Amino acid sequence: MVLFCVLLVTLASFLTFLYVTSSNYNIRKNAASLVTANNREMELNIDNYLDKVQEASDLLFSDPMYYTYDPTKENTTRYDQLQARSALETRIMNLGILDNYTDFFVLYSNNDRVGWSCQTTVDMFSDLDMYAECAKVLDNAQDSSDHSKADAFVFQLNGNLDHIYYLKRYNENAIILISFFTKELENYFEIPDQLTGMQLCLVDRENTIIYSNDAASIGQSLDPEVVQTLGDLVNGSVLTKKILITTDECRNSWRVICTLPTSILVRDNTRFLWHSLVVVILMVLLILVFAVREVRLMNVSANEIVDSLQDEAVHDRMTGLLRKEIFPEEAEKILEVQDPARQRSFTILDLDNFKQVNDTMGHLAGDQVIRSFADCLSKIFGSEFILGRLGGDEFGVLGNLEVESPGQMQKEMEKYLTALRKSFNEDLGQKYSAVSLNFSSGTVGVKDSKEEFSSLYERADHLLYEAKRAHKGQDRYDFGGEVSA
Repeated sequence: MVLFCVLLVTLASFLTFLYVTSSNYNIRKNAASLVTANNREMELNIDNYLDKVQEASDLLFSDPMYYTYDPTKENTTRYDQLQARSALETRIMNLGILDNYTDFFVLYSNNDRVGWSCQTTVDMFSDLDMYAECAKVLDNAQDSSDHSKADAFVFQLNGNLDHIYYLKRYNENAIILISFFTKELENYFEIPDQLTGMQLCLVDRENTIIYSNDAASIGQSLDPEVVQTLGDLVNGSVLTKKILITTDECRNSWRVICTLPTSILVRDNTRFLWHSLVVVILMVLLILVFAVREVRLMNVSANEIVDSLQDEAVHDRMTGLLRKEIFPEEAEKILEVQDPARQRSFTILDLDNFKQVNDTMGHLAGDQVIRSFADCLSKIFGSEFILGRLGGDEFGVLGNLEVESPGQMQKEMEKYLTALRKSFNEDLGQKYSAVSLNFSSGTVGVKDSKEEFSSLYERADHLLYEAKRAHKGQDRYDFGGEVSA
């Protein structure tokens, strides 16, 4: 029998391993296709956004008045220059008004600017010649010898990680500068729900991370292991045992790179493998120890019955509060502890006109009133008090609060009972106003350390009787002075 079970476990484990291995291969293959498609879509989205930026700059060439204006030259009249400058400013405003550009201006060799610029960009060049620095960037970025057509998207311009700048040669003495927040790119990076755990990033030609869903990596160099794995690959994917990497090159030579550990792809299968092995082993163990299992189940059932009976012996079935037989025992435990920093009190509460609820609305309605009142007690008094059902519609509350004097204890109990009465009136009082449902209470403080619960109960019960005899719906207190209502 034991040998058969061992063979069964071995066979089941082997078949499960084969299934999971095959499934892992298919999952990695399908995931590679999904990630590649998703990567390509993000690359196209980024290309479209960058094209829109380039298009905004290209539209500044729509009228010779715009690109021939040059404040560094004095070959036109002052009036013509003002007219051209105004027209250029209006054109820039119209082109950029609906986009989230932080800068959009034409920069001239005398560092005059037409358009709008943010303070961050201005501060970056406070000690530098802005035009000279931008021209240097364009010269370095342009492969062609025709510098008049140079343009470039630039990240980390003067160390700025928060903006991406687009520079374009406007004429021999002018450069167009447009910038936007790097954070704008997050709108174009989406991770499918099936691929949580994937890292996305946009890198420049030097493999500096321009944007990533891991914000801490922005401005850092791409992981050398990723660079080494990709080699010279600019478009495509690489799948190893450890990682899946996809790369797509944008039109400006930036690349969208996604990395996803294969352990994430196959984690469900790995979990399934282990679960399957555990299930098989458990099934074998169940076969071997079936008789013991039955005995244990019987023991568990017996224990549950005992626990249930014990709980019912302690707590009232209808309200969940302590039963009247248990409440005095728990109260005595509290009273026996000598703690000068605490004051004790006992309150008896009794529903007024409760019999009319049963007589006119039925016992089901009466039971609901009992449960609702118990809920009110639990909500108002909470875990700092011992709560119990002492009879049909009679309840007890034992207080054990950290206050200095009986007088302060009385004030605390008055606050609690006022809150209870407010909650009662908002719920039960209004609902059962036809029978004038209410409650009365008597609250006493502990006279000395030797007073027992039976004495507290007798004193509180006397106060409750006085409250109900005088006028229902009252609270009476006795904390060593005169009895107060």
